[in-house]
Amino acid sequence: MAPELIPFADGTVLVSFDLTVQETVWNSSARRSGSCEQAYIQVSDRTGRFSRLDINWLVDVQAWVPVRGASTAELASVDDSWYLMDITGTQRC
Repeated sequence: MAPELIPFADGTVLVSFDLTVQETVWNSSARRSGSCEQAYIQVSDRTGRFSRLDINWLVDVQAWVPVRGASTAELASVDDSWYLMDITGTQRC
């Protein structure tokens, strides 16, 4: 989604956009070696015990950008929330 800009009367601008955050999650104490910790994971169409999950988080971001000359404490306010998790790869225990 292209960034959406919504101006307010006080000069503040709301910037809204989506982004993808890539993350690898390990479910073992020794990462690539060793047994998995006791966890049973159900995500998407994959159910079972995994030692590695490659994840794409799709995140909705809204940032309020203040007027020029704002104090440091008012420089930006960001609200984000993920709305979709896509598992791109797994490694079973």
